[in-house]
Amino acid sequence: MLLTATGSTANWEAELNAANERNDGHAIATVHGKLDAIDAWTIRSRASTLLHGLGFSNEQLERPVSDFSGGWRMRLNLAQALICRSDLLLLDEPTNHLDLDAVIWLEKWLKSYQGTLILISHGP
Repeated sequence: MLLTATGSTANWEAELNAANERNDGHAIATVHGKLDAIDAWTIRSRASTLLHGLGFSNEQLERPVSDFSGGWRMRLNLAQALICRSDLLLLDEPTNHLDLDAVIWLEKWLKSYQGTLILISHGP
């Protein structure tokens, strides 16, 4: 499912559960620090906002990635790049495979981006 934790977030959640079971305060604090650093506490909300902005419906948020076509998977890749907190964002033709509503949403999102943005586009 699209909003299921994957990668390092899922690993840290497993570490946190294990640390809680061991009642290991130091390990719990360490994992909480890692989760705080990536703003993991708001990841589902941020992911939902990004995915809705890129045209995904609530029903689609519950589907596995394998259900999506190549164009929709490109949107997923874009959402993955946008959700990562960084000082630099490099996007090559980010509006490819987007409908007009998603392009307008992306423009607004990029205007509010706080870091350095390098954008490659061949459009007018």
